[in-house]
Amino acid sequence: MLVHSELNHRELCSILTCQLIRRISTKYKIDFACNYFDDIIVYSSSELEHWKHLKTIFEICEKENIKLKLSKCVFAQTKISFLGYEIEEEKVSPNNANIETIKKLQPPTNVKELKRFLGSVNVYNKFIPQYAKLRYPLNQLLKKDVKFNWTNECQDAFDKLKETLTTKPVLNLYNPDVTCHVFVDASQKSVGAVLKQPDASDVLHPIAYHSRTLRDYEKNYAITELECLAIVDALDKFYYYLHGQKFVIHTDHAALVWLKNVKNLRAHHPQTNDKVERVNQSLVTRLKCKVNSTSTKVPWTKLLESVTNEYNLTPHSITKYPPAYLLLGTLPYDSPIGQNSYYEPVNEARNLALQKTIDYHNKNKIRYDARFVDKKFNPGDLVVYEEFHYPITRKLSPPFSGPYEVIKQRSEVTYEINKSNPLTKQATQIAHISKLRCFHSPDKLKLSHE
Repeated sequence: MLVHSELNHRELCSILTCQLIRRISTKYKIDFACNYFDDIIVYSSSELEHWKHLKTIFEICEKENIKLKLSKCVFAQTKISFLGYEIEEEKVSPNNANIETIKKLQPPTNVKELKRFLGSVNVYNKFIPQYAKLRYPLNQLLKKDVKFNWTNECQDAFDKLKETLTTKPVLNLYNPDVTCHVFVDASQKSVGAVLKQPDASDVLHPIAYHSRTLRDYEKNYAITELECLAIVDALDKFYYYLHGQKFVIHTDHAALVWLKNVKNLRAHHPQTNDKVERVNQSLVTRLKCKVNSTSTKVPWTKLLESVTNEYNLTPHSITKYPPAYLLLGTLPYDSPIGQNSYYEPVNEARNLALQKTIDYHNKNKIRYDARFVDKKFNPGDLVVYEEFHYPITRKLSPPFSGPYEVIKQRSEVTYEINKSNPLTKQATQIAHISKLRCFHSPDKLKLSHE
């Protein structure tokens, strides 16, 4: 299918020029310049280095027959405006002209004008602390089937956003050689974070701000879970700054400090990584056989490597191929796979293994669906809760606790019950339907003596 789009001559030239400059940058491995359409920016750490970089750029342009218009060029600048930002040494801030435009905007009278305002402000959201929290009242007017009603709360949010931007916020540029500090916080409406780095005097300066409103299901989280969510969200947002670097997390929630001292984390926790858990179960089974069959006492840590190798070289019961073969295409006792006729070529083997895995999964689903009984609970019903906290729970301890009363249904598969949560210190707990069973009072049970 062909898509035809009408472009004027100027737009087409800009696109072609952008692609040309990008190819040239890749060809000559230029790491001191970047381009946006036909605008080229050259950055250097010193004036002497800058003139060397410019000389290199001019030589490349001459060689590639690229002409530069002198009237549109500026050289050796310590401060420039580029893509809506004002960039200077170690600092970046919003463009003055754009800020003045936002400052003159009047309160919106309909959803379209509100979207236009939020679109203008959102460009500079990384300059605004607690941005999601500030614009939360305005977000409510964007929801479907909500009447546009400009309240005092909306006006306060509108004024606060404009005030925050017009006070000329400034962010420092990121320095990969300096330790990062991540400050996180959470509320019942949003989570936020600030990335900071110290200067030569150890004074912390902001590098970027981040915040977002909570999703509907996240609003059910306890405060400890929200604070932890703020950390996870910040690490995801600032990934490119923090990956491979040492950094410090700052939180005002003392309950999260225990994460630093946790030692005995349990592997039997399906929410962590179910694939790793399943592999560990297979290795434990093999280790038990090895340990019990060994005449001399050998620590299981000494046997783990040989057990892992045996697992990787043994044909799997579902795929019918050894895992090592599917991954590497060869086995230790094989010549390269092209000269081995025992197994199919590796690509064909991988396709067959995938199909067999899918077939096995479908068969398991059919068997599970045949046994599964769709359970539904109503508010006020009595249920028992499955307790399984291995190895804390003893083997002879009751598998269920309760009864507890169902308070309300949170989703299709979760219910809120009046069971205290020791982690969050709340009087209720959110439980998955798979953990609940209907409670039958012993008084209502009838025993047959026949």
